[in-house]
Amino acid sequence: MKQYSNNLIICLLLVTWTGCAYFNTFYNARQYFADAEEKRLEKVGESVPKNALDAYAKVIERSQKVLDKYPDSKFRYEAILLMGISHFHRGEIRKAEITFLNLEEEPGGNYLLEAKFWQALCKWKLGKVQPAINELEALQQDVEDPKFQARILLARADIFLEEGLNKEAFGTLEQAAVFTRDPMERSQIYYQIASLAYRNSDYDLAYRANKQVLKSTISKSRINEANLNIVQIRREQGKRRIVESLVKSLLADDQYKDIHGALELELGKMYQDNDALPETIEQMSKIVQNYSKTNQSAEALFILGEIQLLTFHQLDSAKIIFEKSVSEHGNSPVKQKAQAYIKKISAYLSEYELLKQNLEGLYNPVEAVIDTSGIDSARQLSSVFVDTIKLTADIARSLYVLGELEAFHFNQLDSAEKYFEEIINYYRDNEYHPKAFFTLSYLKYTLFDTIRAVELEDSILANYPESDYADYIHVLRGDTLESNIQAQLLTDSETNWHLNRPLALQQYKQIIISDSTSEISARAAYFLAYHYDYTDNNADSALAYYTWLDQHHPLSDQNLAARRRFQQLRSILAPPKSAISEPTVIDTTGSNDN
Repeated sequence: MKQYSNNLIICLLLVTWTGCAYFNTFYNARQYFADAEEKRLEKVGESVPKNALDAYAKVIERSQKVLDKYPDSKFRYEAILLMGISHFHRGEIRKAEITFLNLEEEPGGNYLLEAKFWQALCKWKLGKVQPAINELEALQQDVEDPKFQARILLARADIFLEEGLNKEAFGTLEQAAVFTRDPMERSQIYYQIASLAYRNSDYDLAYRANKQVLKSTISKSRINEANLNIVQIRREQGKRRIVESLVKSLLADDQYKDIHGALELELGKMYQDNDALPETIEQMSKIVQNYSKTNQSAEALFILGEIQLLTFHQLDSAKIIFEKSVSEHGNSPVKQKAQAYIKKISAYLSEYELLKQNLEGLYNPVEAVIDTSGIDSARQLSSVFVDTIKLTADIARSLYVLGELEAFHFNQLDSAEKYFEEIINYYRDNEYHPKAFFTLSYLKYTLFDTIRAVELEDSILANYPESDYADYIHVLRGDTLESNIQAQLLTDSETNWHLNRPLALQQYKQIIISDSTSEISARAAYFLAYHYDYTDNNADSALAYYTWLDQHHPLSDQNLAARRRFQQLRSILAPPKSAISEPTVIDTTGSNDN
């Protein structure tokens, strides 16, 4: 009897120990999952931090142990769900998809709707965008819980945002705000609303949404970001005193020390926006000194370099400052722009030296000892004559390159005009002579000197009637007999792209200036956006043409193809002040234009 009692006690202990073991294993999985979620949400909007990824890995390990050792556990379904979510946030989308499919097929489980929800998100991440949207919309009809409704709406909004469907995203986010009561979810909703509103220059809505973010979030990084966004918004609205007051109060609080450098930079940009040059220089110099080796100091150096280049036209000092900006921080958002300026300044200085050498060679007396024999004498004279022609062409080329850089990259229109006029007046009989006429006429149009612009065009028609420039002028003036001028212009621009890039760019731009409604103008805008984006590495110009395309042809094939890249650029760059109505820059070199 005693032996029986002992055996019974042992059996009871084994059962109890086994139950405690699988409970403890799953409890650990839950704890790691909660820890991972907290760390992920702390950095919401950024990449998942490594400590969160490690915690998700432990969730997967513990959950798998529950399934392997205790397959009949009551925690089975939840363990599968936690594994799938952990795989998803670790970026292991295929594994996540398989896990949620297994969860859906589990008999007697209560997680069918959760499985369908996460399967839809997996489809999205695997590039099946429309099926994901459709499944989420269908799932919403089957869900009654307000919290779950809000989660579905937020997921749909994320997809719309990634696809650049801002209007749809706005509507979905507004619906989600009605359903959700969770502070973190509300914070995410208002953060997205604020981001959308800012991109659309709706600064009042962006300001209110950021204030709501501050009320609902517990994320330190999100609090800092919302405060910085509010300062940026007030700067965009031109509220100088408010910006100064906000920056002063935030700088006085160590709680916001992580964004102190960014706040100082916003203050400097506000001075720059108000054309307060001494204050701008002083503030940017202060940032360079106090926030060394940061993104902020790199951008401050970049702004100081632009001031030296575009305001004072001090190329050597500007180049030195841009080089410092490049080396200041490896991931600076202005690094590529600074490198582009360095390249252009170097090209300018090199071309200027070459011009001086060629001018000296052309205008200094030729010291040649003429041989008395007729043949040798003729050969020497012929060599001098050929060299003179080549020098003249080289000088014209250098003058044109310098003028083009001054006009379209350094904002020095007076200097540019002098270079082009020099070619027109003194260096004929080369390809840069009509080119100088054409480019100078464009500059005169942008400066509203229509009389001089027309005179230059007339000179092209008189002296170079068979040139592409003359053809373009005829089209521009309506002299062509073609019934479809836009189509003819597009054909010409496509033909000229490999023959005369400056002319082709001008033609593409003229298409969208003269007609914003035709399909041809959509094709032209998309070409220009793509060119500046991927060939010229000029993100600002690319964004301007993507914006024009989105505003004038939102449903066109070109805009649908460009939406994702358009969205990416808008998240990186400040939105343009307004849509393109008449581009003010012709790129005539095909060089980087940042």
